[in-house]
Amino acid sequence: MNNAEKKLFLSKLKSETDEQLLKTLDFFRNNGDTDVLADVLRLLESERSQQVYECVLNLVSDLKNQAASDIAFEYMCQTADTSAKKKIISALWQSEADFSHKAEDITKIFTSTKDFETAFEILTLLENNACNINKDTANNLLNNISTKKESAAAGFEGIYDAAIQHLYNIVNGKEED
Repeated sequence: MNNAEKKLFLSKLKSETDEQLLKTLDFFRNNGDTDVLADVLRLLESERSQQVYECVLNLVSDLKNQAASDIAFEYMCQTADTSAKKKIISALWQSEADFSHKAEDITKIFTSTKDFETAFEILTLLENNACNINKDTANNLLNNISTKKESAAAGFEGIYDAAIQHLYNIVNGKEED
C-alpha cells in the first residue's frame, strides 16, 4: 500500500458501516500492509458487530508473517480491554505463529492475570511455542511460575500445575504427554 492507499484505508476503518467494513477487511486480507495492522486490531475495542470482530480475529488466526504476528502480540500486550485481550490471545495461538521469543512476556501475562480464561488461553500460547523455547529459558520460566503459584488466585492450581509440568518436560528433555 502506498501512503495515499493507507490514508484512505485508515479513514474507511473509522467511517464505514459494518457491511462496508467487512469488504474493506477482505481487501486488507489480500492486499494488507503491516503498517496498518495495529489500526485493524483496534477494531476489537470499537463498538462494531460480532461479524467485524470475527473477521479481525480470523485475520489474526491466519497470519503467516512473523512481523505481523509480532504486531498482533504487541497489541495484545498493550490493550487494556480485557475482552479484546482474551479474543486476540486465542487468535494468536490458533495462528500457529512462533512466539517462543516472547516466552517471558507470555509468562508475565500468565502469572499476572486474575482471569482464569485469560490464563488458560495464554497457557495454550505458551504450550504451542514450548518446543521452540531453549532449556535455559524454560528453566527460568519454570522457576518464575513455580514461585508465583503460591500467590495465584484460588482455583488456578491446576493451570499452574499444567504450565509447570510442560516447562519441566522441556528442561528435562522429556517427551510431551
